[in-house]
Amino acid sequence: MTDIIIEVRSSNVNEAKFRFLGEHGMGLECVFGPVSKTDALALAALSKDYNPVLLVPDVALAKGRPGTHLHPLWVSGMVERCVRKLIPNSAIVELTLSFLSMIPREETLCFEAQTTKDGSLVTIAIFNSRGEKMAEAQAKCSGF
Repeated sequence: MTDIIIEVRSSNVNEAKFRFLGEHGMGLECVFGPVSKTDALALAALSKDYNPVLLVPDVALAKGRPGTHLHPLWVSGMVERCVRKLIPNSAIVELTLSFLSMIPREETLCFEAQTTKDGSLVTIAIFNSRGEKMAEAQAKCSGF
């Protein structure tokens, strides 16, 4: 199969780079990030979550973190976007997202998604630019 590539890097979930993998497009790779301070503030306003550890470097440092971190909604939004790209006509009926580490806002992430042949389950591993696994997700789907 020829890989299909959309080549845009951005913190906007609608402009992420996607590449379909596998014999019948059963896998997907997506590169996303880094998230700009402006976009992080926009999500804080939208979610009404102004956690200073996520937004203010000095506060994050005082809490023992090396810098600001990516809001979990960014990651869950990208997980949802990967599922929609992989199985376009599905409904996500259950989503589980587990973080293995805090993700710096400046990080570029690679989402590697695989689906079962019937499309009922999508598993996603989320890695940083150094190949370290940062989070993992599973989405149960129906209606495809």
